[in-house]
This record gives sequence, structure tokens and C-alpha cells, in this order.
Amino acid sequence: MESDLTPNEQVKVQSGDDEIDLNDFLQFFLRNKKLISIIGSVGLLFGISNAIKVSQSWKGTFQIVISNSDDTGSSQVNKSISNLLDSKNIALKNGLLTQVEILKSPSVLMPVFNYVKERKGIDNDDWRYKTWFKRNIIVELLPGTSILDITYEDSDKSIILPALNQISEAYQQYSGKATIEGIDRGIKYLNTQINVYKQKSLDSQNRIREFSIDNGLPVIFVIPEIKTQSRGSISSLYNKSINASNEINRIDDTLTKLNKFDNDINSFVYFASTFSSNNDQNETLKTLSKLDEELAILRSNFKENDKVLINKLRQKELVFDLLKKQTYGYLKARRLIESANLKNSLKPKEVLFKYEELLRDAMRDKFTLNQLKDNLLSLSLNKAKEQKPWELITQPTIIKNSILFNRQKEIAVGLIGGLIIGILTSLGIEVKKKTIYSKKVLEKQINYPLLIDLNTAEDYIWNEQVSLLASKLNNEVNNGTISIIPIGNLNRKSIDKLSRKLRESLQENKLIISDDLASTKESSKQILIASLGITTSEEINNIKQRLIVQGTSIEGWILIE
Repeated sequence: MESDLTPNEQVKVQSGDDEIDLNDFLQFFLRNKKLISIIGSVGLLFGISNAIKVSQSWKGTFQIVISNSDDTGSSQVNKSISNLLDSKNIALKNGLLTQVEILKSPSVLMPVFNYVKERKGIDNDDWRYKTWFKRNIIVELLPGTSILDITYEDSDKSIILPALNQISEAYQQYSGKATIEGIDRGIKYLNTQINVYKQKSLDSQNRIREFSIDNGLPVIFVIPEIKTQSRGSISSLYNKSINASNEINRIDDTLTKLNKFDNDINSFVYFASTFSSNNDQNETLKTLSKLDEELAILRSNFKENDKVLINKLRQKELVFDLLKKQTYGYLKARRLIESANLKNSLKPKEVLFKYEELLRDAMRDKFTLNQLKDNLLSLSLNKAKEQKPWELITQPTIIKNSILFNRQKEIAVGLIGGLIIGILTSLGIEVKKKTIYSKKVLEKQINYPLLIDLNTAEDYIWNEQVSLLASKLNNEVNNGTISIIPIGNLNRKSIDKLSRKLRESLQENKLIISDDLASTKESSKQILIASLGITTSEEINNIKQRLIVQGTSIEGWILIE
């Protein structure tokens, strides 16, 4: 099977288990140390030349927080609006970057530019603000913070601190102005939106109320908060229908059981007492209980056929008939009520979905209106506060060793750049040559079994490995031909050394060393030989393609010096 490895894989990190083989890197540098050193030295000389040209200059710096801890000012406006729109504070970040660009503009720093021109005695109009800012000032926002780092560079050391102090003062003046302007813009925007959403909220509430009345649904006079479950009213209707259906089933079951006890006074009374829920029924049950007590007393004094006892029993029967009428009447009335509830709660799904949609719109409009009012209140309170200027977290100071650092930087850039160019150039040359320097890459490219590795073996190991290979071949071939096929222009001395040792050990077998496949195709065994730093991927692909056409098998390959 032919490998698809690309040439530049020869200098990549290789390993059978994808582990880093640092030896490949080391060998790459050792092979190309001369070229890398020469180009690196040129880069170093170039860096030294630039370092010498670095003019006498000084640097000063300070840092300022452009967003107060309580988020007042324009950043508070941006935060309020971005939270309202649920934009995950993207607007706040963009607003911060916009402010940085404003702070770089002539509208803020032009007085500092004019001061520097005056100090330097420059009357030439060709020296423009843009040129001065690009050469002398660096304004950067520290990543992930609202801290602004300002650096000023000049050849005149005496100008640096006064210029930095003026920049600091200009930024602090701008902060108060920007805060008030930002809050005013926010208040104007919020007032406009509040008027819009007042009408939207009123309209959405009227729509759901009218829809509820038209379709016999619960009328909501107070729209719930958005945190309340939006499907609450729909769930209520659904639960109402379920409860009504369950209650009807329960009443029907009760009526069935009561019919069984129709002539059994005691069982009927006991069962009726378990669900009695009106005063008349309760009074009747009490009367029956009292009659039972009286009958018990009478039975102790009179016989069953006694007129007094008979009259009392008739009285109990009459009361029992009354209880039955009350019980059956109550249950049938409850069934009629629950049937009506069930009918009222069963609405077409289109009506329920529309009701839910209108309710959700009303809740959302109410929520948005409340948010706008809260943000307006927050901004109004911030405007009433005493506005504090942006806080300086470091005072303007001159950086020590500024000149030395610049020269060291130029030298380092030259050296590192030269080394990188040297490495890339060496890599490009090796890729272009397609020469393989890694044993692992060579194994993958050839894709036949590696029989013996003679690349760095000691003489006694070398002789032993060749002898073992010859012994193996003698066992497998008798009076045959063994062909050794070189891949590329290999070292002749290494080939001759291998040839002599094999001829000594192959006994009756004949040895052929040739890259002419026509002369080797009838051989009993064919073995490839390759060498690191000589054999190329192109040569491997070529010989493998010819072997495929020839249709003969390969025993394996040998790695030589």
C-alpha cells in the first residue's frame, strides 16, 4: 500500500503513538545549522544596525480608568440599553471601544498638540496632528478591562511629563462632559420608548380582554409578570375540565353505590354521612341518629308490636325518605353543575392557542415598559449625582532605560527574525528536495517490513544482523537468486560492505545488487535498501510504482548508512 505522506512531514514531529520525537527537531537543526547560523547572523547584524540608528528618546506613561466602578456616565447608558435589548453587553463593549477612538481624536487632544508645537517652536503647518499622534502617542485599552494605558515618546525629555499631565487633564475633563451627554441621550431615548410601549401595552391588554369576553374565557384584568408561567390561564382551563370530568365520574359512582343501599337504612345513612356537604342533609342525619337513640331506649321498655315503638319506626322511615331525597337531589344538582363546567372549559385548540399568544404579547409589552421605566429612573438618579472624573490609577512618570530598551528590542527582533527566516529557508529546501531524514517517515513511506537497521549499528552488531538475515534467506531459498534493489543514489561504500558480507553468508544462493527491475524480477527474493538523508519520497514512489507494474513481491527493506 502506497503512503500518502507529504514531503514536509519529513521534518515534523513523528511517532508511532503520536508522541513528540524531539530527536527529529534536533537532527533538523544539526543538519541545517550552518545555513540557520548564517541567516541568523545577518538578522543580528541588521538588528544592531537599526539599534544604532535609534535616536535619543524618552518615554512616559500613565493609566486611567475610563469607566467608574458604579458605571455612571455614557457606559451606564450603554449598559442599560444593552441589558434592555438582551445583547449580553455587546453594546457596552462597543461603546467602550468607541470612546477610546474618541480619546485619540483631535477633538480631545488638539490642545496638547498645540502645546507641544509651541514648546518645540514649530510654526510649520505641515506638521499635522495625525503625524504627531502616530509617532509620539500610544493609547491602548488593556484586554478585558476599562483601563486605558497612555504612553508618550519624545526626544525632548522635558516635554514628556507636561504633555502627559495635559493629556490626563484633557481626558478627565472629557469624562465629565461625556457622562452628562451620555445620560441625557439615554434619558431622551428612554422617554421616547416609554411613550411607544405605553400605547403598545395598552393595546395588547385590550386585545386579550376582548378576545376573552368573545370566547367565554377568563378575563384577566391585571396582566401577570413575565416571570409567571405564561401558560397559567391555559393550564387553568385544562385543569378545570379535568376536575369537572373527574367529579362527574365520582358522582356517578356514588349514585350507583347508593342505589345498592336503597332499602338498607343503616348502610345508606353511613355512606351518605361520608360526603354530606349541606346543612339540610346534616340536620337530617342528626335527626336519624337521635331517632336511633330513642328507638334503643324504647326497645328496652316495649315490645316490637307496641304502638309507641311502631310509630317511632314510621317516623324514622319518613326521615330516611327525606334523607334519600336530599342526598339524591344534592348529587344530581352537583352533576349538572360539573357538566356545565366541563362544557364551558372545552374550547377549540385554535381559540386556546390564540388566547395564549395574546397573553404572552401583553406580558412581554408590560415587562418591556417596566424595564424602560426602571432604566429611566436609574439614569435620572445618576444624573443627579455629583459626577466624578475618571480615576488615575498611575501618575504620569518617565520610564527608566527607555533608550536601552528600544535598542535591545531592535537587536532581539533582528536576531529572532533572522533565525526564523533561516529555519523556514532550511525547511523549504528540504521540502523541495523531498529527501527523507526520519526513520519513522521512511518506514511509513516504504510500507514494507524493515528487516534490519544498519544505519548506526556497531561493527559487531552490524555483522551479526547481516549474518542472521543471510541465514534466514538460506533457509527459505536454495540455489536461488537474492536481489538487493537500492532506492536512490546511496553510499557506494555502504552497499559494497553489505554486498561482501551477504556473499560470504549466502552459501549456494546468488546475490544481485541492481535498481534494474528487469534483471531482478526472476529472483527468489527481492529486498530494498534505503538511507536517511539520501533516499527521497519521489524515488520511493517511483520504485513502488514499478514494482506494482512488475507484479512481484518484496521481502522487506534494509536501512543502511
